[in-house]
Amino acid sequence: MQKPRSHTLAIGLAILSVLVLIFGFSAWQKIRLDESSSESAINITQQLYSSGSATSLINSLHADLAQQMTPKQWQASVNSHLQRLDPMTAMTELRGEAAVPVVTYPGQRLAASYEIDMEFGATLTTLYIGMAWENNDWHITEYRLDAPPLYD
Repeated sequence: MQKPRSHTLAIGLAILSVLVLIFGFSAWQKIRLDESSSESAINITQQLYSSGSATSLINSLHADLAQQMTPKQWQASVNSHLQRLDPMTAMTELRGEAAVPVVTYPGQRLAASYEIDMEFGATLTTLYIGMAWENNDWHITEYRLDAPPLYD
């Protein structure tokens, strides 16, 4: 009579252990993806507006967004922003997060969106950047810099 009870207890503990491992791994993966998405957004923005080169942006574009403009047009857009504004002096705030569930599965669409407040001299701007996780990397799906109108 004692064997079935101990056998059931052992199976229950094994199942519980597997569940704890799954949730532990999922929580670790969520934290890792949250951090990597914000790091990607910050790094791309810093490279873009400190160097004036759109290469980091172009290399990170999602295929759908890359089809909307040529690399020359992306570079011209960045040049236009930098000509209208003073050089970037600071990134003041990052808002947003990655939409990563605690339990993920292969093929699941993971996304992140951020608003980055920046200063270009005395001009305050906000960059909106959306990203999707594909092929083990974050790819930009949305990119928009909102700046107040500048008058000559």
